[in-house]
Amino acid sequence: MRDSALLAAGVVLLISQPQNLFAQCLLGTFLGIIFYLFHEWAHLLGALLSKSVVTYPKKVLSPFIFSFNSQANSMLQFVCMTLGGFFATALLLAAYLIWLPDNVWGSVALYISFFLTSLTVFFELPIAIWTLITRQVVPVEIPFISHNPLFEKFMGVLANLKQK
Repeated sequence: MRDSALLAAGVVLLISQPQNLFAQCLLGTFLGIIFYLFHEWAHLLGALLSKSVVTYPKKVLSPFIFSFNSQANSMLQFVCMTLGGFFATALLLAAYLIWLPDNVWGSVALYISFFLTSLTVFFELPIAIWTLITRQVVPVEIPFISHNPLFEKFMGVLANLKQK
């Protein structure tokens, strides 16, 4: 529902072709958010098509739409989930590069998309490569949605450092 509302707002702004700077920046931001959500929904689609175990957030305002259970799922399910997001990012980035106009809202959308793509390349791609090399699914659960042992270990180390 939330994501549909964001998509609808972006489409309405796109159709209206705003002229003032604030509305153009808002449209570009909406297109950047849509880029992010397209990536996340494609991850979820890959997970669901491979019958992966996932957890959904309890809060509507969560930036993540699901958490992948790395202990309950296989490496093949992880790869399916991962590839969904990678393909979606490549597809929508290509579409943005081809069709976005050279104006304020097009530039804002493109810069946000470049930033999000760089996060995918620098964070998600190494995890995917590591999983393929080791043949073990790295804990990728989203903290605050589901249990992530690496996150909890990290927080424990920080707590110990803080006490010293």
